[in-house]
Amino acid sequence: MTDNGALSLGRNAAELAATSAELGNGRSAAATGQATPLPPARAALARAIETLDVACRRMEQAQHPVNRLDQIMAAATCREAADIRAEIARLRETHEAEVAGWVDSGAQGTRPTPSAELLAAERRLGEIAEKVRQAETEIPIAQEDYAAAAERTRNAMRERDHALWPAAAEVAEPVLGELEHAIGGVLDVEARLHNLISALREIGHRDPTNGNGALGAAERVEKAIVTAHRRPGAPIDAAIGHSFLDRLRIDPLAEL
Repeated sequence: MTDNGALSLGRNAAELAATSAELGNGRSAAATGQATPLPPARAALARAIETLDVACRRMEQAQHPVNRLDQIMAAATCREAADIRAEIARLRETHEAEVAGWVDSGAQGTRPTPSAELLAAERRLGEIAEKVRQAETEIPIAQEDYAAAAERTRNAMRERDHALWPAAAEVAEPVLGELEHAIGGVLDVEARLHNLISALREIGHRDPTNGNGALGAAERVEKAIVTAHRRPGAPIDAAIGHSFLDRLRIDPLAEL
């Protein structure tokens, strides 16, 4: 595997692993939800989340062969392989010296054979080399499979995000209903106060001599309405909205 390929696959895993973990948490949350059919946008989001969940799990499965082959390739350059090569060089040097001595003595008797330690070391290094050769043929296939799985996951993630926004607006609809109801109630209360103000002013204007009390009362009520309008509302905190979107991203049953 090339360094660039390893880095690319590593980035894919790092970017998408969190999504898989989030979806795993979301599955249990959605599973405990109501059995009532979801409204259209939430239902579309639920399908997109499930598609992404499947894609993430398949990507994780495709990562396993890549990791295994990476470990095999790393073994060819690890300290163990280096130590084996050094041991083979030392044992071969010893064996060659034994053969040279045997030749110098007139090649009498049996030619010295390689030691059992040398044969075992060469066999171990050969096993590593064979695994590396096999891994070199399998790595492109594993990388291609993983890259395809990662691309499917990215596409599913985009589809999930596209489905998120209509679902967020749909979730807001009942809250907007609450707002409309609350505003209607406030307007009803304010209308009752303005009815009183109008009546007080009519009385005050009909009787300029004794109507100052009625006009003063109207003024006090009107000032109180203005003061109420100027009262600061609840602080706006975008973090609360982000928290809701994060929950909705993995659980179509999330509430605002």
